Amino acid sequence: MVYLGLYEFEQENRQKVKLDIKIRYSDPVDDAWQLDDYDQITSSLQEALLPHRFGLIEELGEYIWQWLADRTNVCLVSVSKLTPPSKVNIDSVTFTLEE
Repeated sequence: MVYLGLYEFEQENRQKVKLDIKIRYSDPVDDAWQLDDYDQITSSLQEALLPHRFGLIEELGEYIWQWLADRTNVCLVSVSKLTPPSKVNIDSVTFTLEE
């Protein structure tokens, strides 16, 4: 869960987001920690996000991309905000970065 949104009411509480991440592995032996422990990636990422506040989903997506790129061979990051403030019926808003 992250602080995400431009409006004050959005920033009051952390919001759930959905992440789709694809990582390319060139050498499974060297990247074994990533292959064996997805929990390590997600918990480390979650910890890295805790102190930050993001106004736009694009900012969040770019932060996640850079964080992963510093540690893995990321090839896709897709972030979905599950409860966007909207006057029309929208279930989610998604931002995708792909190599």
